[in-house]
Amino acid sequence: MNAPANSAAHLDLDAAWHEIPHGLPTIDVTKWGPRLRFSTSPRAIEQFYREIAPQLGKFVLYGSGDFHHLTGLWLRCAGTLVVHPWADDRPPRARKRRGAILRENWREQFEKFAGSLTGSNIYVTIDLDCLAPDFAWTNWENGRFDFEDVRWGLAILRQHARIVAGDMCGAYSVPSFARRKQRFASEIDHPKFNFPSADTIRAINHRAFEALWPALTQ
Repeated sequence: MNAPANSAAHLDLDAAWHEIPHGLPTIDVTKWGPRLRFSTSPRAIEQFYREIAPQLGKFVLYGSGDFHHLTGLWLRCAGTLVVHPWADDRPPRARKRRGAILRENWREQFEKFAGSLTGSNIYVTIDLDCLAPDFAWTNWENGRFDFEDVRWGLAILRQHARIVAGDMCGAYSVPSFARRKQRFASEIDHPKFNFPSADTIRAINHRAFEALWPALTQ
């Protein structure tokens, strides 16, 4: 990222965030939203990145979790992926799977993971769908965390490593797609929810922003 070392930006792809506080500068890229949502082509990704890269800060707030694949641009991943799936509601065999975590032991395992990063510069991405119901409205299924869980995790990471950049996404937005195949695949993959009013969604997600954005960017 070419922006000043202490900068942050709101990348507006889909109007998922409204009335962003704290003077966070907004980059209007809503024209790109339908093309990039849920799935897109490598060519479109690279065109988009060339256009917005000079404006990005080291911390990026952007829209629905339907755009979470864009984290690969902010991060330019190293090709390493380790998965720790929740296994509380899974059969006994799945609960013993390598990397599986339970509500009763996830903090212990997270501390071990953080310890393996000691002295590293790290990038942290937060998707609001990690939060339990009532803590965020997203386009995807909810997770199991509350605000305190996420803030605790960030604090543990900072005890061992340096968070040099990061992003947050996941606020609900009304889906809009550029291609029929894109819409079809999205409708198959997404859960079906009865959403509350737009004002209720914005209020709940604003609370999530206030709880987590300062903890990520401090």
